[in-house]
Amino acid sequence: MKQFDETKLEKFYDSKLVKKLSRYTKGLWMILFFSALMLLAGTLFDLVQPRIISTIIDDYLVPKVSYLEEGPKGFALEEGNFSIVKEPSPIVIRKDRLEIDGIERPLTEIENKAYKDHRFKKITTLTLFLLGLSILTFVSAMVEQIALNYVGQRVIQRIRSDLFAKLERLSLSFHEKNPVGRLVTRMTNDLGNINELYTDVVVTVLSDVAIIFGSIFMMFSMNVKLSLLTLSVVPILVIVTIIFQKKVRIAYRIVRVKLAKINSTLNENLTGMKTIQIFNQEKKFIDNFAENNEEYYVASKGELQIYAIFRPFMNLLYYTSLILVIFFGGKFAMAGTVEVGVVIAFTIYVQKLF
Repeated sequence: MKQFDETKLEKFYDSKLVKKLSRYTKGLWMILFFSALMLLAGTLFDLVQPRIISTIIDDYLVPKVSYLEEGPKGFALEEGNFSIVKEPSPIVIRKDRLEIDGIERPLTEIENKAYKDHRFKKITTLTLFLLGLSILTFVSAMVEQIALNYVGQRVIQRIRSDLFAKLERLSLSFHEKNPVGRLVTRMTNDLGNINELYTDVVVTVLSDVAIIFGSIFMMFSMNVKLSLLTLSVVPILVIVTIIFQKKVRIAYRIVRVKLAKINSTLNENLTGMKTIQIFNQEKKFIDNFAENNEEYYVASKGELQIYAIFRPFMNLLYYTSLILVIFFGGKFAMAGTVEVGVVIAFTIYVQKLF
């Protein structure tokens, strides 16, 4: 049998490995598909909320202009009943003054109160709608997590059974060449990592992709110019992420190898303690463990240093993008080309992007 070199870093995507893992999801594809639907639904509910917040602020909380449409539902003016609409119309309220076809007049005290009450009613309706979306987001995330954890545990159960059966069938020469501690690490820690693949990694990747493209779409639908300025840091983000992915993958593999060596050393020492003490070899094995422990420490420190650089740099890019939103959004808002609610919505979308 060809010996697998665990120190060698394989290619990033291995189609054969993916095919092997997919066999263990047999009979679980409907659950995975349902989980994906819950993920997309939750992401959609989450992305719509900043847009609704923007509408509440710009159209009803602090509107510069309210466009009116005559109808039975709404609030009463001398000219009839009106309700606030999004589309431009010849009937507007601007700074407590009513304008109909270019003819202006101030609102009476009663009309002004009715106008504000109508706005507050709209705010209440949209706020309750926001609450409903938040509840739906929570429910979809909960159902998705339960389903994926079930899939992950079922897959690990199947792999664990196959691995144990495989170990039982392997030759004595294989077990002589591979320390027990290393095999135990593969059966425990590495299976835990595969479980995370189904419960965390897949969810995070799909969710991040949906949120990134969804946020960008929502931002461009609100204001193209501000979107381009806000997303000017994205090329840097992409380059840094690619570099990080390559370096952290190498560092993570080294940490796993060093941990397996520690587990192997511990197992050999504990199972052979009687022999070690009979031949007075304690110092040799203490020095050997200290060397392995130091290697694991150095490897772990290297991995942590990569994260220590990447995460603060991501925060730097986030705040840079946020500053761009506040600066240019504020400038456009003062010029009257962008509404305040849009700027606030952009700050929320930027937070989601990072």
